[in-house]
Amino acid sequence: MAYLGKGRKSDLSYIAEQLGERVTDDLKIIDLRNLIVNSTNYDEEFVREMLNARIEERLEGNTSRVNENDHISERHHSNTFELLKLLKFKAKQDDVSSFWFHLKDRPK
Repeated sequence: MAYLGKGRKSDLSYIAEQLGERVTDDLKIIDLRNLIVNSTNYDEEFVREMLNARIEERLEGNTSRVNENDHISERHHSNTFELLKLLKFKAKQDDVSSFWFHLKDRPK
């Protein structure tokens, strides 16, 4: 029964519902644990594996979100770098300014 201590309230609620128990939002973690253990459908090995699978799914979801956030951060850094390169443009010294200068003075 100690294995139930590593689950979150949402995990325990899910397991209790899967065992056919009626779960309400006002139940505390200890109440959910008692509800699971006292269930007529309770099988320790089954519940343990279900809890481990549920925790593993949650951790995989967290890992994928972290990877996605890293990717977004990397893109943001790349975009910032490109903007900084654009800001280093010196209008009086670079080729583009001379191009526009000559284009402006060209007869129509």
